Amino acid sequence: MNTYHENLEALYKLNILDTQKESMFDNLAKLASNVCDSKFAFITFADTNQIWFKATHGLALNEIPFEGSFCEKTIETGNLFEVSNALNDSHFCTN
Repeated sequence: MNTYHENLEALYKLNILDTQKESMFDNLAKLASNVCDSKFAFITFADTNQIWFKATHGLALNEIPFEGSFCEKTIETGNLFEVSNALNDSHFCTN
């Protein structure tokens, strides 16, 4: 399993951060939304300072800070991380 730092290295080598959105990724986000019966779906890439949205479905965002994000918490745990209701979760209720 790759570590967070190995994943960062790969992201930097691929030069994918801050690139234009692509319909292929948008289609994947829409498919994920449909499969999971969710209003929202994203494909994101995280570096040390920001979460960058390569694709979104149901929400118009380009980037958010890394600190305090769902991605930061997921990386900290190193496992599957599920939040049933972010509004009721002390970490994310203001996110």
